[in-house]
Amino acid sequence: MGVQLNIKDAETIRLARALAEMTGQPITQAIRVALERELEELDRAKEERLTKLRSIVKRIAHAVET
Repeated sequence: MGVQLNIKDAETIRLARALAEMTGQPITQAIRVALERELEELDRAKEERLTKLRSIVKRIAHAVET
């Protein structure tokens, strides 16, 4: 089928099981959804930082021109 992931950390296993139980999803699906959400949040945060940096660069460039 696919690549297997062997998690040996007891706390991670506990969290995965708790998440699956709370969401009513199989463990694999609960983990996948959690990872997708985390990656989406990281992408959003990265875009926000880039937007802020671009704004700063524009202000600096404008200040240097004047």
